[in-house]
Amino acid sequence: AKAKMLDGIRALAAAMDASEGPFFLGETFSLFEVAMAPFWQRYLWVGQHYRDLAFPEEPAFARMHKWWAAVQAHPAVAATLVCRARLVASYSDYALNRGTSAYAKSVQQYLSAEAQGQQPQGEHKTASTTPGTPSGPANRRGSFALALAVLAAAAAAAAALCHRR
Repeated sequence: AKAKMLDGIRALAAAMDASEGPFFLGETFSLFEVAMAPFWQRYLWVGQHYRDLAFPEEPAFARMHKWWAAVQAHPAVAATLVCRARLVASYSDYALNRGTSAYAKSVQQYLSAEAQGQQPQGEHKTASTTPGTPSGPANRRGSFALALAVLAAAAAAAAALCHRR
């Protein structure tokens, strides 16, 4: 999942406006930043804390660091950022695979089935998920592995949309 995520981020960085502007569309702060900021904050802070997630030293990730510095400084985002200690603490049960929500349990089942080489069965039953998403018992990676895969898919989709413009 991590390799997929890194590939997705590389594609996302490549799709960003090549101008000197820091945002996805160059100088223009857009809905992309609004939608991506909360997720990016969690991947950076929670991922680093619980999974030693670190991005490679390469141009694509330098572009993403520039993007994030500008995004988190923008007033619309700065006003909504969660304190790092609070954010990391709030994800401890999920990171340690002890999440108790229906969603956390379905993710745990899905990842466990995948880890055992089985075809995940069933569907998530919560409103916060996409209908038809397979679910399946818990493994040590918890929901973070699925979140990495989701980010990779989102990054690839954003990159594909930008290449159509």
